[in-house]
Order: sequence, then structure tokens, then C-alpha cells
Amino acid sequence: MSKWMQTGCDHGRANGYFLESIDDSECRFLAVHCSSYSKYEEGECPPQNSTVAEMGHNVKRTKLQPPARFYLRTNDKKPFCLENSIRFR
Repeated sequence: MSKWMQTGCDHGRANGYFLESIDDSECRFLAVHCSSYSKYEEGECPPQNSTVAEMGHNVKRTKLQPPARFYLRTNDKKPFCLENSIRFR
């Protein structure tokens, strides 16, 4: 398995994420804006200093210019949504 597949986005799960965002109002898919995944992983984009957006059914438009990159954590199986999907360091 390639390194990208181990750490990258799995677009094959997009439908599952979206359906879960409708069905589970208790958990929100929150993502933080960051210029790169490595910076996100290193905690260089803290949510309190970055734009936070919700993924899925409740998504709101942002005024960021494309390409804007947002990152979040998910489970590898249902339920996918993690209550603390963004790191507050």
C-alpha cells in the first residue's frame, strides 16, 4: 500500500461520511484550514487561529480563495465522525 493511501483522503468513503453527517446530529465533522497536511500533523494550524469548517450536510460557504485545504480526523470504520476531530493544542 502506498504512503498516500495510508495517510491520504479516501474519497471512496465520501458517501458514508455525508450520510453520517445527516444521520448523526450529535457529532460534527469539523475540519481546520491549513496549507499542508504535514503542518496540520505538526500542530502548526491550531483551530483557535485558523478557519474551522464543517464537512457534510451542514457545510457552510467560506470566503477563502481556492484551493483551500482543510484537514480532519475520522475513524477507519463506522461511526466515522470523531467528536474531537480537530486538535486544540
